[in-house]
Amino acid sequence: MNKFFIPTIACTFFLWFSSCIKVVPTPTQLQMQVLDYNGFIVPNAAVYLYANQSDFLNDRNLLQTATTDPNGYFYFSNLAPTTYYYYVKSGCLDNFNTSYYLSQPLLSNQLNQYNPIYLEVSGTVSTKNVSNDPYDVYIDGVLKYRSQPRATTVDFTEISGGNHVVRVIQVSGFLYQPIDETFTVNVACGVSPTVTYPQ
Repeated sequence: MNKFFIPTIACTFFLWFSSCIKVVPTPTQLQMQVLDYNGFIVPNAAVYLYANQSDFLNDRNLLQTATTDPNGYFYFSNLAPTTYYYYVKSGCLDNFNTSYYLSQPLLSNQLNQYNPIYLEVSGTVSTKNVSNDPYDVYIDGVLKYRSQPRATTVDFTEISGGNHVVRVIQVSGFLYQPIDETFTVNVACGVSPTVTYPQ
């Protein structure tokens, strides 16, 4: 037998076998940790992933969901190498008023680890117009509702925890000067204040 025959068969078999092995690329993954405003781990928080800001703000076209583990981490897999928006909620805490999007695209085919997400208290402030006239509604100097109709209640969600100034200005129905009133409200866990006007 030719002394080169057996090594040649062995090499041929090895090359054939190695060409049959299918290499599966590592999926593109995202890992982040969730902490509260004091820096404590937040387990069992619900996490929602969106492709863009419009979907995030309107809560539509949800891509994936996850729940934080006992160490506050969540994972998303099989992602595209692009940027994402995320919403995290745990009780009255969420990230709407902190950070809610990736500042740069994910790197393809690897585990992408980002800085922690911090949750803060957020709640709802309601304004109740008990007059016969419309009012403009401002919260902390920002126009939130133009001409709130008479006999209506409007809810303003995702207001950060703490004190806020609500100002209402009568739009029509006055003779000389519009009614202009200012209220201070406090948003806290379990506290969703309602401003009833005019007073």
